[in-house]
Amino acid sequence: MDKKDVFFVVGVDFSEGSERLIKVAEEFAKDLEANLVYVHAAEPGTAYVPVDVDVVVPAPVSVRLANEEMAIWRKRCEEIAKQSRDKGLKAEAVVEVGEAAEVILEQAKLRKARLIVMGSHGHGALYHLFGGNVVTNVLRMSHVPVIVVPTRKLAESDGNS
Repeated sequence: MDKKDVFFVVGVDFSEGSERLIKVAEEFAKDLEANLVYVHAAEPGTAYVPVDVDVVVPAPVSVRLANEEMAIWRKRCEEIAKQSRDKGLKAEAVVEVGEAAEVILEQAKLRKARLIVMGSHGHGALYHLFGGNVVTNVLRMSHVPVIVVPTRKLAESDGNS
């Protein structure tokens, strides 16, 4: 395989379990000589209008605050990519504003990715019923294989303290 032709898109949210996700993505990239594209989606805020109105409207966001947050997310995402590059892997960071599943899928399409790697926080059925789930949406809409890595701490998932 030619390294420059193979891309894996890795959705990162900077949560506690991200290290496990990154480790799995790096192992796959090393084994398959792929480039890693770490993607973070900065979802636009929404605000609810009064109860008698039945719409959701974009929240007014301070441009300065939004720029500061984007700079922080870009720096964190770039730090992840740099750590992978320090291990001899090809990696880059992408931070975009948008709904997470759409941003991840768009990057996969843009790069002609062969794989998407994402983490699962292990939320229950009620969370998925009311809030949806980025992983579920990517799985539904992806045209490439998706690897879902459980990101909870091992002690939580296997019952150990």
